[in-house]
Parts: sequence; structure tokens; C-alpha cells
Amino acid sequence: KLWNWIEDQIRHLLETTLAIIFMDANGHTGKGMMANVAVRRNGTGRDEQNERMEVVGPHGGSKENSNGKLMRSTLGKCQMVLPHTWHESSAGPTYFGNKNEETRVDYIGIPKCCYGRVTNCQRHPGHPAELQHLKDDTGPTDHIPISLDIWCAKLRHVKKHKCA
Repeated sequence: KLWNWIEDQIRHLLETTLAIIFMDANGHTGKGMMANVAVRRNGTGRDEQNERMEVVGPHGGSKENSNGKLMRSTLGKCQMVLPHTWHESSAGPTYFGNKNEETRVDYIGIPKCCYGRVTNCQRHPGHPAELQHLKDDTGPTDHIPISLDIWCAKLRHVKKHKCA
């Protein structure tokens, strides 16, 4: 139901609204296949992405589970991608459990057409100490922050994609 609701919300956004989704999805996405994702400039000066770009990149993480499959399906219908799965430098776990469990469950979803505007994707494993709910000497036992920088000078030109 959650992913149906998210899809419905994206579908009904105003034309001028840029959908960016920050989520603890409790989903494992698996790894996507590397596609040709070269950014090209068209005659209008807008960056465009190759339409073959998948939701999940080659650095997605562990084997896809049911929540990951739902997330991938919904974001695919809405022409969105998970930039952190496309950058090796931001790959890795975002959640650390009590028994040395490490997994990636936190994501930021952006429109596929904005991927060429991403200037930085990061996990911040050194920053969670002050954010941790449960602290002990064995390391982090909660989520770590992730961040995404997008160049926004001309976002007014971003064309809204309808969910399929």
C-alpha cells in the first residue's frame, strides 16, 4: 500500500514540482546492470539521461528482497533512480544492527532526468556518533546519514515524467 500511495502522490504533483524521496525503505535493491548513462547536452541546454538507465545501479548492495522489488518497480514506473547505487564512493551499508548486522536500507530517489545534475553522493559513516540512539563500544547500531548534492541552477527546465 505504501508504494501505491507514493506512486499516486508523484502522479498528482504539480508540473513545477520536483519529486525527491528520502526513505528508510527496509528494502534491499540488489545490483542493477551498468547501462550507458552518459549525460548529453541537447539543443535546449538541458542535461538528458539515457532512457535505458535503470533505477538501481551496479552498487546497490545485497540480494533484492520483496520491499526492494516494490521500491524498484514503483520508482521505475515514475522514471526515478537511486543515485547512491550508481556511485561506488557512496556504496555500502546505511544501517548497523545489534549483532554486527550491516545492510543498506536508506535511499534518496530522484527523477531520472536529474541524475546528470548530481554533483555528490555520500554515506557519512563517521558522523553518526551524535545521532545514534543506542551507543556501545562495538560501533554504530543505527542508521548513518546519506547526502546528495544536486546542481539546481536550471531545474525549472526539468520535465515532469508521469508514472507509467
